[in-house]
Amino acid sequence: MSTYTRGLHRAQSRGFISLALILAIVIGVAVLGGAGWYATRHPSSTAPLTTSNNLSNNILESTVYVTPEGAETLRPPKGWAAQVAADIKFDHKVIVLFSPPDATSNSDSFQTPFLQLSMYVGGNALPLDYYVQATTEQHGEKEVSRKNITIEGIPGYEIETKITNSGEPTYHGKYVILANGAQVYLLAAFAKEAEWGTYGPLFDAVFATLKIQRP
Repeated sequence: MSTYTRGLHRAQSRGFISLALILAIVIGVAVLGGAGWYATRHPSSTAPLTTSNNLSNNILESTVYVTPEGAETLRPPKGWAAQVAADIKFDHKVIVLFSPPDATSNSDSFQTPFLQLSMYVGGNALPLDYYVQATTEQHGEKEVSRKNITIEGIPGYEIETKITNSGEPTYHGKYVILANGAQVYLLAAFAKEAEWGTYGPLFDAVFATLKIQRP
């Protein structure tokens, strides 16, 4: 992790040190300087998020989590705790972090696995690709896949990334980023690459339950 990234880490209760809050802050920082940005499109087929109902019932909470603003809902993994971030920057309306009881962290890295659900409302609508770049490229992620999706009529991307830094584990990330004008919805998940075989299907199941309440 860069010095810049480590400097942005926030310690939450239970020792929660997470890149999730960084993702939200980076979007806000980048939006402030968005006038010179040039969008590069990555077209692909539009597809809904789907997963097996049987799998979802076995590994997800039966109760739907609703964000404090009521704009986003999902079913988190069984036993994972939800924590609303107290230190919200820029125009973020909500940042919710989810983590399991046995998540690990250290001074040079971020706690994994984790999920982040957030909503940002800016002053001006920007291209969807801009929000993607603002979220992923600021801290060295390499995009490995992308596809167009639509949730509740709101267009967006489902993206997978990897972070590789010398002397640290490789991390695997997954995002859903949706933009409805100046209102941006983000669901992000991270785990160590070595554990993605375990957490990847879990995150797929969670992502498939995401719903947006349009304003």
